Amino acid sequence: MLLRFDHCYVTHPAGLREASCFENVHNFLKGLAPIIPNPSQPDFQRSTSVRNTLSGHLTKESGWQANFLAFTNVSASVPKKNYIVDFVFDFEMDTCPNKHRVVLEVCFDNRQAIGTNLLKLDKAVSDFVSKQGREAEAILVCADRRTLDFGGWDSGVADEEEYQIALSQGYKSYLKAPISLMVLRVGAK
Repeated sequence: MLLRFDHCYVTHPAGLREASCFENVHNFLKGLAPIIPNPSQPDFQRSTSVRNTLSGHLTKESGWQANFLAFTNVSASVPKKNYIVDFVFDFEMDTCPNKHRVVLEVCFDNRQAIGTNLLKLDKAVSDFVSKQGREAEAILVCADRRTLDFGGWDSGVADEEEYQIALSQGYKSYLKAPISLMVLRVGAK
């Protein structure tokens, strides 16, 4: 059974003027879904399989930075996991004078982490765009419930719908950054 990524815009704050600037990154990420191991195979390792596939392609050599510290004001003695975004990609385009950043978080966590995941993304994007001539988008990688069930994830793992609700209702008034979802789905479109 094939996997695919669907890109879903959830928030459209005024700060994201040119969604088309990010289209190549969206298409690149969508192209990674078919190479994630099939969830019906016995060697499929749920979150590890997804994360390893993404990590193998979102490399320093291809311009991605892993483990980006979004909150720099945290004491050195504090564990940093809650303040680190999985991947950041900076780029410029001939057709747009702005500097661009994509901030990506792989979210196959229990639903209690929804708020932390969203706040990390929002902080990383907001800090970048606070300087003139910069545009950024946050992308949260998650899955729909059907895919989570098919792949054998724990029922406590947050799904696309829970992130949609958090973005459009629960955390809406707190978030300033444009955040979209790259949703892992089982089956052809």
